[in-house]
Amino acid sequence: MAEFVLEVGCEELPASGIEAAARFLGSTVASKLREARVECSEPVILGTPRRLLVHLAHVAERQADATERKRGPAVAAAFSEEGNPTKALEGFCRGQGVAVEDLENDGQYVWVNKNLVGEPTRSVLGPLVEESLSEIPWSKTMRWGHQRIRFARPVRWLVAILDGKTIPVTWAGVTSGNQSRGHRFEAPDPFAVTSWDQLLSELRNRKVEPDGEVRMARVREGAVAVADGTPDLSDELVYENAYLSEWPEALQGTFDEEYSTLPEPVLITTMAKHERFFPIRDRSGAITNRFVSIRGGGVEADVRKGNEWVLRARFNDARFFYDEDQRFTLDDFLARTSAMTFQESLGSVRQRADRLSSLASLICKELGGDSVQCEWARQAGLYAKADLSSGLVGELDELQGQVGGHYASREGMPAEVAHAIATHYDVQANLGCETPTKRVGAAVTIADQMDKLAGYLGIGKVPTGSSDPAGLRRAVNIVIEMIESQPANVDIHTWCEYACNEYADQAINIDGVGVPDKLLPLLEQRYRSRYEVPADHLEAALGTEAAFTPLGVRFRVEVAGLVAADQALREALSRPMNIVASEEKKGNFVEPLIHYPQYESERAETLELVFKETELVAASHLAAKDAKGWVDSIRKLQSPIHDFFETTMVMADDAKVRQSRLGLMQRISTLLGEGADFTKLAG
Repeated sequence: MAEFVLEVGCEELPASGIEAAARFLGSTVASKLREARVECSEPVILGTPRRLLVHLAHVAERQADATERKRGPAVAAAFSEEGNPTKALEGFCRGQGVAVEDLENDGQYVWVNKNLVGEPTRSVLGPLVEESLSEIPWSKTMRWGHQRIRFARPVRWLVAILDGKTIPVTWAGVTSGNQSRGHRFEAPDPFAVTSWDQLLSELRNRKVEPDGEVRMARVREGAVAVADGTPDLSDELVYENAYLSEWPEALQGTFDEEYSTLPEPVLITTMAKHERFFPIRDRSGAITNRFVSIRGGGVEADVRKGNEWVLRARFNDARFFYDEDQRFTLDDFLARTSAMTFQESLGSVRQRADRLSSLASLICKELGGDSVQCEWARQAGLYAKADLSSGLVGELDELQGQVGGHYASREGMPAEVAHAIATHYDVQANLGCETPTKRVGAAVTIADQMDKLAGYLGIGKVPTGSSDPAGLRRAVNIVIEMIESQPANVDIHTWCEYACNEYADQAINIDGVGVPDKLLPLLEQRYRSRYEVPADHLEAALGTEAAFTPLGVRFRVEVAGLVAADQALREALSRPMNIVASEEKKGNFVEPLIHYPQYESERAETLELVFKETELVAASHLAAKDAKGWVDSIRKLQSPIHDFFETTMVMADDAKVRQSRLGLMQRISTLLGEGADFTKLAG
């Protein structure tokens, strides 16, 4: 076994794609080797802003031998009437390098069995690497120089070594060698690579930390060490900084106290989102006039000075727009949204505000809100989009909602209203309805998404393939997530009607009747992505009515899983459902209510008694969405159902007896259907 080392040296790669690209490259190279009959170990992948690294500790030195069977021409085309080889057959033999005598004839076609002797891995590895590099799925690519190849950034060097010797790879105008490079500024000179361990060691000696996990740890530890306070070390920002620098070093900077009067979201967004700096808090949790930045080179004093200068300029811009906004109220901003288009066929943002106001109030009531909370939701919905016309959001669009919430607090609106405005883009902030504040926030968040879904689907803007410019799939996911986090088993279908009615009240023409039909596939898609369960479990759980109740779907998925795990129970519960479904397919209506049943079967009478007891117990578990309790209660039907079918013919000759027995099956099937359609569970 030999060791394979691959390094792709580039200009600075986009931080968000480095890890995924390295993982794809490593897995693809390994996969292609195995397809080429070369045994290899699992790849180790690393990545930095300037390089993708792949290591295969064990690679077979040769391809495995194999036998290949290829089909040639049909017998009729391969031989003349006299039995002589035709030109078609002779051409096939030449192409395969065999004689006519070596062929097999099965009466229909001629065949050749070729023994393939494995080639040295060295001769097949280079082309596989080139193919793998071409297949990396970057979100954005570019061309450079005279190259026709597209990649995230220009490629500057390639290292490809098998068992210490260079493998020839030519890609993007660069030919592989054994020369790597260290830090761009601190150690730019090339150095020879002989093995994976030696490469990692030499890189670290040259101020390149190849392991992203180690760089993230350095970012965290460094930020804590230099900060005069507690830095906000969000995972997302730590990750980004770690993949922006090959040798991250933390330093603390400061900004003028005068900027501390800006709202906290403005300070944090300007530092974290725009400049990738970590804000620092004091012991009380307040933002200080200090920050931590991560440098990847340069003189520390110069880098600090430059960071402070850039941040000062950002804060100056933000303060200008903030001060300008102080001259106006939320009503002023709301009025300005009349000139802003939500969607050309769906009216203005101002019209949308009225829809959100009414819709949020209705949804809040369904989430269990009282009259006061519904009024808060109405007010929050009205002003939720007002800050879109503010100068501060125009400068920092990431602060949509947060600016409106701050301005609402400034004007003395209830805290619940300000919270709902500030967080209606933030799903996590309002999960659950255990407090009035969260309930109001959830209502506005859901109203925002339902209005978008009803409007866009109502004018036929249905997502297709990977195209979803309006973010409707995300909107559906948000609605499902919000509902699953709270106890009310609400029906999205009803909310569709509410949302469509709001458009109708404004004389905006949408196909409100068709919205639920367009929404159903989106709901089912999102459930399939949310639940990592066997496909048949989800099929059993879903259904037109069930799909519109996310809490119900979750309950039904759990029920399907519990029943699927018990084969005997699944088979018993499927039998009543199967026979009712069979009759319905024939167009026969099964009457579930039989006032004077004529079962003429003791087993049927026993089954009905157990059913009536079970029905009451199961109903309580269904209301509580207790899947295990529901299945445990239904399990009592297993034996009576089995005994009934083993001793009783449902389709009796006597019509009244037959209808009585079918009626019992219908009642049981209806009860079972509240849990899942067990007939769809795989056997």
